[in-house]
Amino acid sequence: MIDMHPAPNALMRISSTLMRKAIYGWFFVVVFFVWPPVLSGLILAVMALAFLILKRQRDAWERAIRDDVFKTGPIVYEEQPRPPAKTFLINTIVVLAISAGFGILFGGSFGLNGWKWFALTVGFFALEEAYLILGAPVRHLVTDQGVWLLYDIDKIFVRFSQLSEVQVEREYLASLGLWGMLVPVRVPLAFRLAPRNPQGFTWRVRQLVLLPEDAAALRRVIPEYLFAEDERPHTE
Repeated sequence: MIDMHPAPNALMRISSTLMRKAIYGWFFVVVFFVWPPVLSGLILAVMALAFLILKRQRDAWERAIRDDVFKTGPIVYEEQPRPPAKTFLINTIVVLAISAGFGILFGGSFGLNGWKWFALTVGFFALEEAYLILGAPVRHLVTDQGVWLLYDIDKIFVRFSQLSEVQVEREYLASLGLWGMLVPVRVPLAFRLAPRNPQGFTWRVRQLVLLPEDAAALRRVIPEYLFAEDERPHTE
C-alpha cells in the first residue's frame, strides 16, 4: 500500500535522504558567519545545489506517481489542503517567539551570541520542520477507483472497495499528529475513511482522515453508498 517510487534515472537515484542532510549546513552558515561572509556564502551555495537536486527528484517522482494514478482511472478530484492564513500567522509568531527565547536563554553559550541562536532556531524550523508552520504537504488525488494520498515522497492508494464507510465529522480538530501543526486547526468538515478490515488499511496505517478545503467537491466524487443516508450528496 505504501511505497517509495523508484528513481527513474541516475540523477534521481541520488539519495534524497542525503540531500536533506544539507539543511544542517545552516548550522555552519550561522556559526562561521563573519563579514565578509565568504565561507558562509560557499556553504549556502552547496545547500542551494542540494535543494535544486531535491527539486529535480521531486519533479521526476511527481511524474512517475501520476503515471501510477492514471492506471487506476482518470483524476476526478485533486487538492492539496493548506491551513488557514490565520493559523499560518499564529504558527509563525510561535516559531519566532520560541527562537527569540532560545536567543535570550542561550545567548553567549558556546561562543554564539543571541542573534546566532535566534537564526539557528528559525533556520531549523524553516528548513527541517517547515510543516509545523505550513502544514504537512498532503495531497488528495481521487479517481473513480479510490483515493490516493501523497505525503512527501510516500504514497498510499485506498480503493473504495476497501472502505466500509466514509464518516463525516464536523468541526474536526486537526492535531499535531494529522497536519503536524504547532497550533491545532479546527476544520469545518472532515472525512474519516473507515476500513473494512478491523486491523486497518496496513500495519502502518490504521485510519485515514481527509481534511479538504472544498469538502462539497470531494464528497461529490466519493460513491454515495459509502456515506450514511443523511450525509449523501443528493440529500443536500
